[in-house]
Amino acid sequence: MKRQQIILIGGGGHAKVIIDAIQAGEKWEIVGVIDAELPLGSKIADIEIIGRDEDVLKIYKKGITHAFISVGSVESTAIRRKLCLNLKEIGFKLPIIIHPSAQVSSFVTIAEGTFISAGAIVQSGSFIKENVIINTGAIVDHDCCIGQFAHLAPGVRLSGEVIIGDDTLIGTGTSVKQNMTIGHHCIIGAGSAVVSHIPDNSKAYGNPCRIHPS
Repeated sequence: MKRQQIILIGGGGHAKVIIDAIQAGEKWEIVGVIDAELPLGSKIADIEIIGRDEDVLKIYKKGITHAFISVGSVESTAIRRKLCLNLKEIGFKLPIIIHPSAQVSSFVTIAEGTFISAGAIVQSGSFIKENVIINTGAIVDHDCCIGQFAHLAPGVRLSGEVIIGDDTLIGTGTSVKQNMTIGHHCIIGAGSAVVSHIPDNSKAYGNPCRIHPS
């Protein structure tokens, strides 16, 4: 099967993880990485930096119509959202990238631009919205709903029927009890145990997880 060409947008550490996932599969050929700061011609995980943000239109006109956002998110998804808007205005398609070692039920709905990393598990009935990051070894149990641009950091564990809002970060190793809702634009600190609902725009952490002033 002939591989389809794709460019990556962003050359940081998260890009290395995405490159590994793509190269472990057989669907995509990475043409290069677009990055605002890394020297042109330098390489990240053997993939060349081929341009800046202003070059993506020229690349699209050359016939490369797929792109993937390889910028991670820690405290804000604003950059990822801006990049997504720019790419879609040009006409790029943002595919779903899933590492071959991830276990994803055939009864899961996954929207465009989502990345599911090595060792992740997504169980039946879950709904993953646009541009989500489900990072290394994260577990999403049955019937969860993950909002747009949410990020589940490595080792996160969601029990069944958990709802995660848009633009929310769940920190490394956090566990979330079944039937909990974590709102939009939240940050949940690493290693937390979420056993109650968390409202929108909250910063919370601890075991049990509690809201703390910004």
